[in-house]
Amino acid sequence: MSTALLPVNLVLQLLLLPVYILFLAGTVLSIDWPLILQSVLLVLVLPFFAANSLRYLIIRCKTEAWLEKQLLPVIQPGQIVLLALTIMAVFASEGRAIAQNPQMLLELLPPLAIFFSGNLLLAFVVSKWLRSDYENFVSLSFTILARNSPIALAIALVAFPDAPLVAIALMVGPLIELPVLALISQVLLWIGRKGFFTSNSR
Repeated sequence: MSTALLPVNLVLQLLLLPVYILFLAGTVLSIDWPLILQSVLLVLVLPFFAANSLRYLIIRCKTEAWLEKQLLPVIQPGQIVLLALTIMAVFASEGRAIAQNPQMLLELLPPLAIFFSGNLLLAFVVSKWLRSDYENFVSLSFTILARNSPIALAIALVAFPDAPLVAIALMVGPLIELPVLALISQVLLWIGRKGFFTSNSR
């Protein structure tokens, strides 16, 4: 369920983009919506339909059990490899911009710290208020903490080809958030052990 909500998050991010720009920049800026929509079509909609079409063909030729138990476990590790190759390619193509802006890593630390700690606290408060169980609390936490970095990076590279700092900021973010999410997973496990929420599995 959490994975299925990620595209919904991306659509909401795009719809709220003018609000974010107004809040952060203090002014209304012109957005090239046709180019943004074209980017979404290329990196989200078309892969979605291609993946579902391929899934349908595989199930027709084989079985769903074969897909789930034989094929997916083999190809799923490739997602991390492809993401790593993408990040390496952007670093290689924008090496000069990175070298000229080494302070960007430090500048991104405070907003990312506020983002992760604030959203985790928000998820905890909302889950307690709604009397959610532990599984739904964890799902909510990771859903609002996920930033769709690979998709956002792909869209940024297409929509803002002349703004390398945009891509670099999106690329540096995952490098910071990966260890942060590992730490947050331990925090969530600690919350589960403390019994702040009931569990569906009990």
